[in-house]
Amino acid sequence: ASTFGAAAQSSFFYPSASAAWQFTTLGALSNNSVLNFGKLRMGYGVVGIQPPVYASSTLYTSSSLVSGWGPTLNAGDYGQGSYTPSNRLGNINLRPERKTEFEIGTDLRFFQDRTSLSFTYYQNRTTDAIFAVDVPISTGFYDKLDNAATIENKGYELDINTLVYKQGDFSFDLGLNWFRNVNTVTDLNGVESIFLNGFTGSSSRAVEGHPMGALWAGSFQRDDNGNYILNDAGFPVVAPSEGVVGDPNPEWRGGVSATARWRGFGFNILFETSQGNDMWFGTEGVLRYFGVSAATAHDLVTFTPEQADATILSNGATVSGYYAPNDDGHSTVRGTYEDFGGGDVFLDQSWYLANGGGFGPVGEQFVKDASWTRIREMALSYRLDSKGFREATKLSSIDFSLTGRNLVIWTQAEGVDPDTNLTGASNGRGLDYFTNPGTRSFLFTIKVAY
Repeated sequence: ASTFGAAAQSSFFYPSASAAWQFTTLGALSNNSVLNFGKLRMGYGVVGIQPPVYASSTLYTSSSLVSGWGPTLNAGDYGQGSYTPSNRLGNINLRPERKTEFEIGTDLRFFQDRTSLSFTYYQNRTTDAIFAVDVPISTGFYDKLDNAATIENKGYELDINTLVYKQGDFSFDLGLNWFRNVNTVTDLNGVESIFLNGFTGSSSRAVEGHPMGALWAGSFQRDDNGNYILNDAGFPVVAPSEGVVGDPNPEWRGGVSATARWRGFGFNILFETSQGNDMWFGTEGVLRYFGVSAATAHDLVTFTPEQADATILSNGATVSGYYAPNDDGHSTVRGTYEDFGGGDVFLDQSWYLANGGGFGPVGEQFVKDASWTRIREMALSYRLDSKGFREATKLSSIDFSLTGRNLVIWTQAEGVDPDTNLTGASNGRGLDYFTNPGTRSFLFTIKVAY
């Protein structure tokens, strides 16, 4: 591969092999009325992925200047280009990323192919995974691509299809699929975590001993029983360091499909589900910060002078010390009371502008279960292909179909489709920040066969 920096690493070897045994052709199983087909299969393979182009070199990029929230001033737009070294340091010692996988499984068919079952167990290990790793800023660079991680996966896959009923022109089929994958980052070459995607306060990372894409953020301190550690005013204390607060990978996923046919009509419906996956709801966090979330739509609370002097806010000030009193000496404040374990405390805007909002140091509170179940697709079709039709039109058939996708979703997640991801199909997962919603679509088709 031409993308290796060192000539000694200009090639790599990635073999594969597979074997299968159809055991129902032997002995008494060859004429079995229940199990009419059975096969055991096994496979082994290595996939080699070469480094990205130019990763071994430190490049120069067109220089630019960004001022505040204004536009970028790019020197290349003014005739003579001005260039500066890239923020990424080249790495001449990059090796290929390799994934080695082993799987074993079986394919079975019963009752003259009326029911089929497939089961697979697999495990794979990725070594020398290539990630952008931070380097000391004193080098003049932000990061470099390096062979930084070892990742392991183990999982099961199950697929069942059966003809439930058939009588005359009517038939009804059911299908089920289920899979579970357990992912673990087993080695990061001494690095605590590698940023994959997200923001300064809440991100998706590779963390040794955790699944790929683990959600990383600040949290509140807790005791051994999981209860908040509170300050003297009764508010939770922020933990001194960030860490893993959630897992965007599902514990399992599955689907159920049903198909009915009668004469030329057909109906199909597909349910899909993802269970046990977390998501960081960043949209809710920032809406709380700006006070436009339903969670901040509190009533006005009036404090007497004595109450205003005794009520401590999350920023350490009293109500009387933070809010100017009314003409009658009372203080009117928008907020609500909440008990974190030490009695009611008052939450006002200072809470949401700091520890209780999306721009504060605690992202853990916005990481929640994002399991979902949805009707992925529903379709109704009709085929016109009778003998009279074919003779009259000289056509073979005409198919009409009406299909709807993403029609209904059931989830505890509020305000966002948890089946979406801010950064798309990337290693950084489980992130929501004003993410575009999933689309519901309807499609009508006509297919003519000559």
